[in-house]
Amino acid sequence: MGIFPNDEAVTRLVGAVLTEQSEEWATGRRHISLESLQRLNAAELDPAQTLAQLDEHEAA
Repeated sequence: MGIFPNDEAVTRLVGAVLTEQSEEWATGRRHISLESLQRLNAAELDPAQTLAQLDEHEAA
């Protein structure tokens, strides 16, 4: 006898855990900060200016 009575019970538990994880990632966590995204957007507009800003940021 295992921990779960049947395969459906395992599927329900795993589904619930994955749904909860997905909601946490969607609402509370970011892989890339807003500051990083802003720098990327600036790079698309003016690559030369962005390179200078990156150099300043790394020197700080």
